[in-house]
Amino acid sequence: MIVYVFAILGCIYASIEGVREAYYYHVAVSQGFKKNIHWLYLFQRTLFTILLFSQTNFFILAFFILSFSFLHNGFYYLARNKLDKLAYPKKFIDNSTTSTAIMEFNFIERIIMLGFAIVFLILNIIYR
Repeated sequence: MIVYVFAILGCIYASIEGVREAYYYHVAVSQGFKKNIHWLYLFQRTLFTILLFSQTNFFILAFFILSFSFLHNGFYYLARNKLDKLAYPKKFIDNSTTSTAIMEFNFIERIIMLGFAIVFLILNIIYR
């Protein structure tokens, strides 16, 4: 049962990361800051993923990895729109045209990945 708590914590983490980065980039854009710090995000997410895997199993890890982009990007776009109504007018379902991230997924791709994530969560219930 504790693995599901970690699955929920992963969802919360992804959502909070999206909001936090929205605030960071809102300020960075307004200040003209152009340094790419995605390496730092990768480092933080890798540490969280290692912690998550050490406490759960492959299915929960796959769920986290595949659902991360849906939650993170969705909350990022939503928060950026709340800070600046002209940014990301589609809010949660928007897509970036200026991202410097190595991997950037559009909304359809994020939905597909979320679907696979849910499959892994169901497999965890079946094979527990």
